[in-house]
Amino acid sequence: SPEEWGTSALAQLPPQAQHGVLGNGLRWIVQENREPKARAELYLIVAFGSLVENEEERGIAHIIEHLGFSATKAYENHAIVKFLESIGAPFGACQNAYTSFDRTVYTLHVPSDKDELVSEALTVLREFAFFTRISEEDLEKERKVVLEEWRESKNAQGRLFEDYINALCKNCKWCERLPIGKEEVIKGVSAETLRNFYRSFYHPARMAVVAVGDFDGEGVRKQICELFDIPPGEIEPLAREPSPPDRPLYAVPDTPGVLVASSTDPELSFAQGMLDCKRPKQEMRTIEGFRRNLTEDLFHKAFSSRLLKLTVEPKGPRNFFMVSTETGQPVPALNPLSISLAPLPGRMRQALETVVEEIERVKRTGFHPSEITRAKRSMLAEFEEEFIEREQRPSETFAEEYVSLILDDYPALGVEERARTAATVLPTIRGEDVARVADAFDFGRNVVLKIATPPMSVRNPMYT
Repeated sequence: SPEEWGTSALAQLPPQAQHGVLGNGLRWIVQENREPKARAELYLIVAFGSLVENEEERGIAHIIEHLGFSATKAYENHAIVKFLESIGAPFGACQNAYTSFDRTVYTLHVPSDKDELVSEALTVLREFAFFTRISEEDLEKERKVVLEEWRESKNAQGRLFEDYINALCKNCKWCERLPIGKEEVIKGVSAETLRNFYRSFYHPARMAVVAVGDFDGEGVRKQICELFDIPPGEIEPLAREPSPPDRPLYAVPDTPGVLVASSTDPELSFAQGMLDCKRPKQEMRTIEGFRRNLTEDLFHKAFSSRLLKLTVEPKGPRNFFMVSTETGQPVPALNPLSISLAPLPGRMRQALETVVEEIERVKRTGFHPSEITRAKRSMLAEFEEEFIEREQRPSETFAEEYVSLILDDYPALGVEERARTAATVLPTIRGEDVARVADAFDFGRNVVLKIATPPMSVRNPMYT
């Protein structure tokens, strides 16, 4: 009953997914899925990224990710890359792994028509997990590659992202630990420092293996158990401590008024803006949390219809090419309500004012029942389409959901359970519930505005 939804936990996984925990604490999820045919998604998930770096270590989580593709205990001289190339899989540190603030994820997209290919790919994941080789020679070879990535991150988009994170997460760890790191650390950090980090944070109890694809699930499960169930103290040459490190949780502090991050970008042909009303991460562990998420989605659908009219049939001057709202997650600690827009030349201020006025109108008068009805019908149609096409759902979609489950505690309901839960919850959501979402657009504090404009805007204010 609705009264119990606040304490009724959502299903964590769909029934077709096998899952468990090895003796060393490593989690695993295995699921057979036939789309695409003869392909498999194999992920190693490490629950740490740049947030746990010390000041003199900034960027080393990303360097370690790179070094895994260079050499390990069993693979010398980029042999892993050569293996991936030989089987026609995408390869390279940028295509097969990423390092973020609170995670490092290795992703292998491999053919599964031969069992030995899946077996070797799982062995490669084990090498990343336990046996990445971190010698001074390996590090010197990789510095140039990582430094080039660091330089590329200093382009217009990269600078805007850094300014945006600094504004969004002002005075806290998130803006002090950008994953790309610092140039002087990349140039001068020692292999011993990297080995100590790897030994500390690549702990089995803070890792997981996800395998989804067109394969024999039971066979893959057995291989994961055989390959990865190594006691922490027996991982050689870099033995791990018996107890895993804690995963830090850093809150983002409130900020007064509006903070602005802006830049010019030569690749843009028109200005773009995004306004975030930041708030803490919204948990979705219960049916009530699911209902809240649906309510916000209904708001964005109903409000998008109004925004479309403002775009194509404005009552006054037209202000934007495109505008939308969404619930975002720029960093794992936040779920801001966001406005994205592409204004006409010279009309950024007027475009923002138009959207803010419309949101304030919703706060005052709500939505018409017909607006809510249309939004609900649209949402139900999406759930029905997803249910009908559930057998065509790609393995990568499942794998990404399981990453969110493991790292963000975000339930991976599965298509059938999600549709059933939505069908139960949706009729209970009233128009006034949807309208109240507008109250979370608080324009008096915790507001971050990101603006990117063409270079012409420096000389011609018509473009801002």
